[in-house]
Amino acid sequence: MTFYHLSTVIHPICVVLQPGNWGRKLDRSRYWDPSGRQLTIEGFNEPWRLASEMTLEAIRAAEFSDRPSRLSCVFVMDGLKAVDACRTYLGANPYLYEVELLNPIAKFFVADFSLLNGVNRFSIGVDFLPNNRDIARKYWAGGGCAVAEVLTESPIVIRKQLGK
Repeated sequence: MTFYHLSTVIHPICVVLQPGNWGRKLDRSRYWDPSGRQLTIEGFNEPWRLASEMTLEAIRAAEFSDRPSRLSCVFVMDGLKAVDACRTYLGANPYLYEVELLNPIAKFFVADFSLLNGVNRFSIGVDFLPNNRDIARKYWAGGGCAVAEVLTESPIVIRKQLGK
């Protein structure tokens, strides 16, 4: 089966990407200084994004513990149609790769990535935590994916760069 991976960086062919990059990135989150200037280069609403991701993880651990954690997985897409749908949400990830799962029997889960768009997660005038708990339960319940993303605990190997 052919899988695809979007990334913000160029990866060499045959390099192995280990699960957990998103979790490591969140671990490097920084505080904002008192003037409101963010202390990280690539942050986008970082405290709110971090709170939303931690809400996703708390609901997963409490209610869907059989699912792989977003913090310790690799995100891939099953098919170019899924890539096209994900690009709408991942415009900052311009590099597309054809990848192979190194452990095809590793735990995986197919979730609806469209639930995690900023309009849903960071709605103005909506109570943040109840909204994000509701989104998390829908995300981890699975099924009916408008934009399917595959979470896998398998390392992936880059087979081919398909473009930017």
